Amino acid sequence: MPTACPACKGPYLERRGFGTEKVAHEIKTLWPSARVSRLDRDTVRRKGAATDILRSMAAGSIDILVGTQMIAKGHDFPRVTLVGVISADVGLGLADFRASERTFQLLTQVAGRAGRVRNLVFSTLLECGPIREPCMDADACRHDRPCNERARMDAR
Repeated sequence: MPTACPACKGPYLERRGFGTEKVAHEIKTLWPSARVSRLDRDTVRRKGAATDILRSMAAGSIDILVGTQMIAKGHDFPRVTLVGVISADVGLGLADFRASERTFQLLTQVAGRAGRVRNLVFSTLLECGPIREPCMDADACRHDRPCNERARMDAR
């Protein structure tokens, strides 16, 4: 982590989160022609809203879907070629001895959203802090459960 602001050289830095609303706004700024939608607690308050968003994604009416963990589980969108996870290491800070296994499981699930169709190039990008954990290395992106389990056993 830098010790000073690169713009003003001030010594006081603050870690700030990146909510889905802010991420979606940044994406719209970078790719103004992209059809961007969010799937999070704020956007699914209305009955049927989640279903509407998921149907739009399945129909190809959404180019980029930004959301929380609810995107990771149980959805099949064959045309997804890139999955990005912001603050992928946040679960490692929980007071739970299984935090690494649970993080690996979630990241493996979300990485599985990309590349479900043959002949499409796909990637998974994980953004995280300086924590060095096997589940944060390539294990989850490669779906390499044996490698992650060996690392967990070595740690214990």
